[in-house]
Amino acid sequence: MLSKEDIERGKREALKLPDALHIDDNCIRAVYEWLDAQQKTIHRTNKLSDIKHAVESWCGFYVSKSDVIVAAYLHPEIKGEYPHYNIHGNILEPLPCRLVGFKRDRYTTRSQRLLVQTFFEKVQPSMKRIRYRQWP
Repeated sequence: MLSKEDIERGKREALKLPDALHIDDNCIRAVYEWLDAQQKTIHRTNKLSDIKHAVESWCGFYVSKSDVIVAAYLHPEIKGEYPHYNIHGNILEPLPCRLVGFKRDRYTTRSQRLLVQTFFEKVQPSMKRIRYRQWP
């Protein structure tokens, strides 16, 4: 998980825009986790993909374009500029366990909280054996 210092450094270095919108650092963390789960390619894609809206539908709260830019800047495997990053065109929806630890209850709907809760009721006993990097 990204630290507050990493996020602040990314905001300073990645964005030179005075009107950049950041509601919460958890938005950047969510985008980082979403990008981490995607398949990377060698070259950036020329195909326009709707990364921002895909992340919003996965995590359940608003994510700004600036959040996507900062998270991509902080991710060591992501190259390119918004919206042309080196991720595969087949966008994967990551598992809800990537959102654990985010203080996002004020953003999520009841159905999303139940989805995460039921997921962890099933997986909680074997949580130490899960290797998150293998899960998309």
